[in-house]
Amino acid sequence: MRLVILVLVLLLGGTGFAAARCADELNELTAKVERQQKRNPTAQSAAAAKELHRASRDARDMDEIECYNTVARVRHALAAPPAPPPDTAAEK
Repeated sequence: MRLVILVLVLLLGGTGFAAARCADELNELTAKVERQQKRNPTAQSAAAAKELHRASRDARDMDEIECYNTVARVRHALAAPPAPPPDTAAEK
């Protein structure tokens, strides 16, 4: 019985720690995206800023899984290749 209680306490404590770590990651990503938006705005950084804005709006209702999904979407948006420049030869 004590073992079961100990396992439950450890699991619940670990969950809180993971959620706090995810919130820290979101804060770091927010700072990074804001710096990039000020220095050199791109479509990728704009998409990442949009995801972060949506996450900040829903932060109270966000659980750990949603938090990590948001982190993944922001990283994916930042890592996306830039759009190719328009082909001016085709227009002539």
